Amino acid sequence: MKTETFSAIIEGATNKAVKLNFGDTKAWIPRSQIIDCDPDVDASDKGDSIEIELPEWLAKEKGLI
Repeated sequence: MKTETFSAIIEGATNKAVKLNFGDTKAWIPRSQIIDCDPDVDASDKGDSIEIELPEWLAKEKGLI
């Protein structure tokens, strides 16, 4: 599976998804599709910066690439 890594800022979260600000784009990302995240999403708060790895297909679907 091809993946993409992005820098983002956490804007909100639910049990199933995380709302992220990627700069030009904001998107809800399903937690089940997060391959890797530094720091961990669950250890982060609203306004925190993270590095997140997502499947390439999802990045395209969300308009990130």
